[in-house]
Amino acid sequence: YQRRVHGGDYPGMEAQVGQSGTGQKRPRDDEESPSSEEVKSQQAHEEFLQHNLGAVPNSDAPEPPPPSQPAKKAQPPQAPHQRPSDLLAVPMADFERSFAHFMFKYVGVSNIEIELKFGHILDKDSRRRAADGVLPVLSECVLSDYEPLFYMFESSISADFFKQLNDSLNAKTRTSQAMQGTGSVIQYRHLKETDLFYPGNIRVTKDNATGQTKCCILKKREGDLNVHSPRSLVDYRISASKEIPVEPPAAEEAAMRCRIKERLSYELDICRFELTKVINSPEAQGVQPITTFEMEIEAVLPAFETEKALLVAGRPNKFAALCQRFLNWSRHLIYSLKPVP
Repeated sequence: YQRRVHGGDYPGMEAQVGQSGTGQKRPRDDEESPSSEEVKSQQAHEEFLQHNLGAVPNSDAPEPPPPSQPAKKAQPPQAPHQRPSDLLAVPMADFERSFAHFMFKYVGVSNIEIELKFGHILDKDSRRRAADGVLPVLSECVLSDYEPLFYMFESSISADFFKQLNDSLNAKTRTSQAMQGTGSVIQYRHLKETDLFYPGNIRVTKDNATGQTKCCILKKREGDLNVHSPRSLVDYRISASKEIPVEPPAAEEAAMRCRIKERLSYELDICRFELTKVINSPEAQGVQPITTFEMEIEAVLPAFETEKALLVAGRPNKFAALCQRFLNWSRHLIYSLKPVP
């Protein structure tokens, strides 16, 4: 290719560089000049190359510098790879949402007490437990407010369940005391009291050892969540009640009935676990007293009140997490129960 362009294939021509350094070709003195037809043919060939391939290459000319590359734009930092599940906030389950709404409604109300009581939901007519095929339900659920027309809640447990729960809480108390200084310690109290009931829902509580009046309150029920738990051995009711301090009745006024209580209290975290053996004196004369066993978990409300205030203010809070933790404590004890052989 270079030979044809620079005259290598044309007689009497060779590539020479003059003093001017232009790289032009000139005939040698001992050779004839090319004819006009040959010159026209070479010019036509060079024009063809220039038109189709660009400038005619010259092997003696220095190679042009490579064309400058456009500066690459800075690429924004790439976000780490995310799975679709990473972008999905986990919603609160419907049951937990119902309980959280209940707690939000009553936490912070003056003189309020919120407690969870173990028991059984029974059909009013047959007195069978709802889990025995009375209700077509397979998992834990809140019953509607209309259902009390058909069912009742019995707030007591068997003596065997009472003992199982007592053993479990005692074991946890011993473990927490052995770990004192490295974790939360369960606060244990053994109380012996008597409740006297008077007209108008007035309740007077006295210490059995001293006979001194500990409190006198007017108890008013504010709301309930009745929870059916067919996969466990007990159901439960969550209640919110106002306990308003009032003046005790006159000394000469007789109580309608009384409850003699022996209570084992275990306080840990946001819960106060209370196992109570109750001797109920009957209202009618000549009837033998009835002994029942109760299990309650009372919510320790200051922590809930703090987190609710943050929630209302639109600030980060743990209100829903506290509600979940309270439920988890109750479920832990419920699921630990074993059937009586």
